[in-house]
Amino acid sequence: MEMIEAVKDALLTDLRTRYGALVNDPTLDIGLIVPTTFNKQTRAPQIILTDFITVPYAWQSNGTILIEEDREEGTVQEVNEPIHRNIEFAVTAVAKTSRAAERMAEVLMVYFGGEKRLLEFSVGDGEDAFTFKFLKEIAAEFRDATQPNDGALFFHEGRARIVDVPIYDGQRLERYLAKTVTVDIEDMTGTDELASVVVEAGE
Repeated sequence: MEMIEAVKDALLTDLRTRYGALVNDPTLDIGLIVPTTFNKQTRAPQIILTDFITVPYAWQSNGTILIEEDREEGTVQEVNEPIHRNIEFAVTAVAKTSRAAERMAEVLMVYFGGEKRLLEFSVGDGEDAFTFKFLKEIAAEFRDATQPNDGALFFHEGRARIVDVPIYDGQRLERYLAKTVTVDIEDMTGTDELASVVVEAGE
């Protein structure tokens, strides 16, 4: 989905910029990737984001339908308001020593759960540009995930989330308002209906 990809791209850019500032080394050369899977026999230091999933947001998970009525044109448009989801993912700190991996995890805890917790980015250009602001937070604390035969590298893994992201489906249904209503009333006896109504929709 386009919004999820936009969040991923913004997260990569923001993390790459902010991580160096958090360790007081803006020139730090650290790899930062978002693969579906990755080979742990890789270079270090490195931060790897994987296992992206969407989780229903507690307060706005189902979406609603918005009605836009244009009486001059005689139309009604039903627009599906986006559902809202949290985007959760695994965060892996890769380093050449256990202490370095632990230190990276500590800095990532600050990035996701400390100050400046908003992920902010803009979509579109000029007057059509819109700025999104999403909360970042830790979903599960980091743990030592180093395994034997990991290429002499050390891994600390945790989980983080971006909160309340609107997932758009782009569906829009257009209907016409009724322009002509004809009501016929007849004087009848018996149990027959006393009125008939004909409604003609506009085109």
